[in-house]
Amino acid sequence: MKRIILLCLWRSMPAFGVLLLPVSMRAAAGDLFEADGGSGAINKFTPGGTKTVFASGLNGPAGLAFDGSGNLFASEISTGTIYKFTRTGTKTTFASGLSGPGGLAFDAASNLFEGDSTGGTITKITPAGTKTNFASGLNGPGELAFDSSGNLFEADQFSGSIYKFTPTGVRTTFASLLQRPIGLALTARAISLRRTETAGRLTNSLLAEQKLFLPRG
Repeated sequence: MKRIILLCLWRSMPAFGVLLLPVSMRAAAGDLFEADGGSGAINKFTPGGTKTVFASGLNGPAGLAFDGSGNLFASEISTGTIYKFTRTGTKTTFASGLSGPGGLAFDAASNLFEGDSTGGTITKITPAGTKTNFASGLNGPGELAFDSSGNLFEADQFSGSIYKFTPTGVRTTFASLLQRPIGLALTARAISLRRTETAGRLTNSLLAEQKLFLPRG
């Protein structure tokens, strides 16, 4: 399975979502990074579609996220590890000993949040690598995404829900009765919620300048 991060553009896949961040957080405007679970590689694509291998030798990479300095973080569910890659591709281990890290997202303070699909938790990891439990009792966390107010959204696959967490960790149900939500992507600002149904599949989105996208699959 594949995960993709896109610069300046948005696209979704049947199984995974894409997280949009400002261009300044990327290695180059318009480049696309893809975690290829089958080959164990992270591929980089230019806007014209030219592909190069950014990193290889991984064991089932899953979630991808950039920090504010342009470093790329990749999670490996099978090894319980999160790796950090510099702009030039140098790899170091950022966090290990996790149950099954998948979705990744950074908050405004550069803390990394990881959705642990095996443990049913969300772990907060400081820039120094200190881990604390942010949320537990979840049912298959998928993708994570922050809004402009610092609220964290989590796609809870097996409960069919999207949960919203305040910066202090208070959880509310943002959307429910979905069919295994996995991918999320947020743009700039949230104003109101709209729910639509197309071909028997539910899609929840935020109106105006911020929208929450869900893959239909």
